Amino acid sequence: MGITDLVATGYLMCLDSKKDLHSAWISQSFKLAAIAGEAHIASIQANNRLDLLLRALEEEWEQPPEAVIDYSLDLRYSLSECWVLRSYEVVRAAAQQLYQNGDANEKVAAIKHRLGLVRMPVAKAEIQQARKVTDPIVLVHEDGSNPKEYANDGSYVIPRQVCADTGSAMWCPVDVLTGESVQIRRIDLSSELLTLLD
Repeated sequence: MGITDLVATGYLMCLDSKKDLHSAWISQSFKLAAIAGEAHIASIQANNRLDLLLRALEEEWEQPPEAVIDYSLDLRYSLSECWVLRSYEVVRAAAQQLYQNGDANEKVAAIKHRLGLVRMPVAKAEIQQARKVTDPIVLVHEDGSNPKEYANDGSYVIPRQVCADTGSAMWCPVDVLTGESVQIRRIDLSSELLTLLD
């Protein structure tokens, strides 16, 4: 059996076990595309299918794979970051259309900000909106050790880990609006996006 067959089989397993979630994503896809623009529907639906696969991987995270070398964590991070990047672009497009029409939406703005907190470091190795801050941003380890001034030069590596409760990828970016690091789980972003326009 080839890799394509294995991936297709895995995806069909996800569809079979998550029919209600799949239906909810289809409904949300059309609502989002109606705002962001119809050209986004294919991207949204592909990302929704990726969400089903990621949720399955997240549910299995405590089960060690049978392979000698475990690449599943690296794969989960990569797919999670891809999901964030695509989700951000759809939400950004929706927010822009709403703004142009004078229909600002607080929920859309909030999730755009949260997605952006992860998207900017992943895509550009920078802290979102860091250029707007005049005071230096000091980065420290979780225990407060090793303070280091942030250099806006593409060298920022976003801290990440796996949430022990959900198996979801979790990032700890700096939010310059609060001056604090925040924890953002992919599964929470997914759930917020799934109910964004309800």
